[in-house]
Amino acid sequence: CTNPEIRPSWRSLTDKQKHTFLDTVNKLKQRPLSTNQVDMATWSYDNFVHVHWDNVAIAHGVPAFLAWHRYFISGFEKALKSIEPSVSLPFWDWTLDSQNPAQADIFLPQYLGGNGKLPNMCVTDGIAANWTINYPTAPTRPGPACLKRCFSFTGLYSPEAVAATLVGSADYNNLRNNIESGGHGAVHLQVGGNNNCGDMGTMYSTNDPLFFLHHAMVDRIWWRWQQTCPSFATLYSEPTAVLQPWGVQAVSMLSTINNGLCYNYGSSPSDLPLNLACPNGPTTPLINNT
Repeated sequence: CTNPEIRPSWRSLTDKQKHTFLDTVNKLKQRPLSTNQVDMATWSYDNFVHVHWDNVAIAHGVPAFLAWHRYFISGFEKALKSIEPSVSLPFWDWTLDSQNPAQADIFLPQYLGGNGKLPNMCVTDGIAANWTINYPTAPTRPGPACLKRCFSFTGLYSPEAVAATLVGSADYNNLRNNIESGGHGAVHLQVGGNNNCGDMGTMYSTNDPLFFLHHAMVDRIWWRWQQTCPSFATLYSEPTAVLQPWGVQAVSMLSTINNGLCYNYGSSPSDLPLNLACPNGPTTPLINNT
């Protein structure tokens, strides 16, 4: 990897760039299902929904959570690029919207749309307003075949909370637990609502395109932690784990610029200085890609 892509923050994109990204996601949704189980660049949007749902147990609540999703969203980005090469997967820095998430720019009608509407909590504006949700089928996914959201915001993780997560995680398992059950889970549950009301609160959360921008943010938190201390870059707790359905070694996902990955992340105003004593020496500067 000689020229890594820089994944930008959603906030840093121009209106034209946001619409190009969303138009490309819409085209991916319209693409027919692929029969290729490995090459994600050929997949349709619904292929990603299927694979996430079919691999719940091996991708959640286990050490492979971060590695599995890193590979998964990189495949989503490759699928987008197969349609529009100029597109990168942006990250939604929800820390900057943490105190009033419902008013976030990303939920505007011209972008991803807002909360669902009664009686069925269908999203009626934004990119997915007219989408047909195909998977999973009833009764597993009840109600009409529309994208559903049930905002129940009480506040997402702030920049200070994410900084505390990074500083307070001394090993990989600690970090993974802190992210998955912390900032990651808060977004899913507060966008999706209670009792499987909205898609984001379920294991078929990939039906909501917000999933991918959210998981880019989750991946970025891991990326920041890996760069904070030299020894963190290679820390992983399950060296023999294999990411299914692709048959990829989880440890091959420790770097974002090797083994088929070729990206770093752009900066964000939420990147607070980290005062962390590294196990084998002082803190190293974070890569700052603007």
